[in-house]
Amino acid sequence: MLSTNPYPKWDGKEILSVIIFLQSEYPDHAVVFRSLNDYEHDNLLNQFKKTNYDLIVSRQVYLYDNTEQEWLKHINNKKDMKLIRRSKLRYVDHEDMKPFLSQALDLYSSLYIKKYTKLNPQFTLKYFKESYELGVIHFHGYLDETGLLKAFSGQVTIGNTIPSPILGYDLTAPKKDGLYIHAAHLSLLRKFK
Repeated sequence: MLSTNPYPKWDGKEILSVIIFLQSEYPDHAVVFRSLNDYEHDNLLNQFKKTNYDLIVSRQVYLYDNTEQEWLKHINNKKDMKLIRRSKLRYVDHEDMKPFLSQALDLYSSLYIKKYTKLNPQFTLKYFKESYELGVIHFHGYLDETGLLKAFSGQVTIGNTIPSPILGYDLTAPKKDGLYIHAAHLSLLRKFK
């Protein structure tokens, strides 16, 4: 139940059985498989086409498949890194995020629920804590000089794919602070660790 649904390697050959089961169990609900793309899920999308499933574009998904060296050379990365260095925010890795999970939930909720839509997953602090403890979600972020969490990201690792379905940043901060860039950049940091 994430805003970007990661999928394990799956050829989708059982998709018709899965759809029939879901429709019988939940007859009043729409059955939706989100966050599929041609690059990662070509076989699965072909199975959906064979079952006459409607393929509907719902959101943009960014895919990053470069080496660290290619990434470091990119002009946008250089600009982002300069902004992050100037901000004087302190990076906090997953191991030190536990005391900031409540703040992370507030940042997520402000962005995904209050700003965008209540139809996004409405997580609880218990969910964040259990996901953290079990290592299901890798949380990390940036703190200001007072110890407030200003931006964070949560990644889920499935094989070689690391989507960042959970993130948040202080919406009250000036845009020039680039807190969205801070949060988005965290997903790239994890890839190269």
